[in-house]
Amino acid sequence: HRHGPLDPLLATVIRTTPARTGPDALARRLAALDREQFRHDLRHGALPAVQGQLERDEPPPWDEILAMLDEGGLPLRTRDQLAAHPHCPEPVAAALLDRDSEHTSVPLALVRRSRAYALLALDRLPVVPDWMRDGDLRASLTWSRHALDAGTLTPADLFTRGRPAHAVLRLIEEFPRDLGELSGLLAAEVRRHRTDSPDAWAVTAALLDDFAGTLPELLGTAAAATAPIFGRGNGN
Repeated sequence: HRHGPLDPLLATVIRTTPARTGPDALARRLAALDREQFRHDLRHGALPAVQGQLERDEPPPWDEILAMLDEGGLPLRTRDQLAAHPHCPEPVAAALLDRDSEHTSVPLALVRRSRAYALLALDRLPVVPDWMRDGDLRASLTWSRHALDAGTLTPADLFTRGRPAHAVLRLIEEFPRDLGELSGLLAAEVRRHRTDSPDAWAVTAALLDDFAGTLPELLGTAAAATAPIFGRGNGN
């Protein structure tokens, strides 16, 4: 039996449901009451009650949960619980990631589970949390490292889709042994764009801190900025 602010309504529901309507009507009213209690528990972060609901045999009301996420009405602890649910659907996972771009627990709970979840995170979050940008990069709290370790993302994924560019470089610098393939991809891209000239490196360095795109996009921008003027626009 769960206790909460709506529990006193249970006796009222039973008392006011006409006997002639039969057990089905009572069951429907009790189910509606239970859904309302669950919404209340979600909004107020009643963790044991929410966990009990999520562990039931029937699936949670994901459509309602998604609507509540879109409204921004769920506390952080509740969002963590939803992300940890083994059958959290992709639309809910995407909403959780959108809502928690600065939070670590949600992507850590999702990205090891499947490539689909990891790609959702890759397209929404910086590969290194912003709060670690200027401090120690802790592998245990870096969701992109977890995804690489789990095999749900590849170094090529990080290189081609990881943002921002400076965060991908930070990963290469911090974990050179583990991310040798990523270093190789970077070297090949530098050769492809011919951005190994002093001018191109200077432009790359000037853009790096504030560049929001990927490493290939950064190198392409630097290459375009330092290309010979006579060669621009005519394909020569």
